[in-house]
Amino acid sequence: MKFDEVVTIDWYDNILKSFCFDDSNAVYYCCILALNAQTDEKIYFCVDIKYIAGQSELIDIIKSDSFKENWNRMPKLVRLKKVNQAYLIKARNLRTDQVDLVRYKDNVKLSKKILWGEYPDVLEDTGEIDNWWLTFEGLNL
Repeated sequence: MKFDEVVTIDWYDNILKSFCFDDSNAVYYCCILALNAQTDEKIYFCVDIKYIAGQSELIDIIKSDSFKENWNRMPKLVRLKKVNQAYLIKARNLRTDQVDLVRYKDNVKLSKKILWGEYPDVLEDTGEIDNWWLTFEGLNL
């Protein structure tokens, strides 16, 4: 699949955090977990916005394009609900690449430090949680 629209909300040479829209109008929150500097491949954590506690407020912020005005509220809004379905994506560029949502875990718990972490510290923090690259070994993507 290729996302129809990617709204980047944090950027540092690469997309760090974004809201991605698919062709069925589902909205995913995606944040970077890992980066291979040699190949420029990245792994993103993605979750349908319906599994985020601040869903309705986030939809309003997306529609009004008021990220800057609500930046301080965002870490409180981007919290996973207890019941959720998480995915991983491997891509060089979320805007242009064909991507596959690879099922990661159900009811995953990630802290604000991971979901709304600062680059490049977030890459070190996420590396302590899982070896994200192993998820994609053996997959024909």
